[in-house]
Amino acid sequence: MKILAVDTSTEVAGIALLDGRQVRFSHRFLHRMDLSQRLLPSLQWLLQDAGVALSEIDALGAGLGPGSFTGVRIGVTTMKTLAQVNALPIAGISTLAVMAAGCAPCAGALICPCIDARKQEVYAGIYRATGPEPKELMAPAALPAAVLATRLVGYGEPVLLCGTGVARYQNVLRQALGDRFCYAPGHDFPDPEILAHLALARLERGERDDPLALVPIYARLSEAERNLAAKEGAGAS
Repeated sequence: MKILAVDTSTEVAGIALLDGRQVRFSHRFLHRMDLSQRLLPSLQWLLQDAGVALSEIDALGAGLGPGSFTGVRIGVTTMKTLAQVNALPIAGISTLAVMAAGCAPCAGALICPCIDARKQEVYAGIYRATGPEPKELMAPAALPAAVLATRLVGYGEPVLLCGTGVARYQNVLRQALGDRFCYAPGHDFPDPEILAHLALARLERGERDDPLALVPIYARLSEAERNLAAKEGAGAS
């Protein structure tokens, strides 16, 4: 089975092609907010370079976020469209789950991928390493770093953290966790190869998403939605 996987949730976009369980190609690039112009040409170039036609792709894997609203939307919409037009099965995977799987050091470890969400918040999830697929203990959420730190302290065990949010709020997290704070600096962005493997695992279990119903994981309202809610709240008062 050939699986094409894409994640565009962070400032570093990732594309990978899995052929069986072998990686045919894997590419990450800093997209500088021009994904709408670069993503499809990048996909076309990589497939051509690998000597694989789009008609040979058997399934798709999509990183669902959370992360950049625009990035997540472009990536998920692109993969949904490819799935619909080419009648391909698609499996969506949380970007945080991909990151957790990427830095799972051993069975039983507590892992917290943490993406800088700006506005004094992070996108984070909490996972338990249980082999290739981490077990989700806290669903993706947008919350202040201090609140995340309090939740992590409650587990009473070492925590392996990764992601851009750790670098941004390391002082808060380290102060709360003390010697239970562990940082995996080489795993700040989702690895598209891992996304492809996680998508393959879902598909092999017979799990697939309806491309029409598949939606990104935003974890919080967009700026426009928040402004609208504020206006409606002010008008009701």
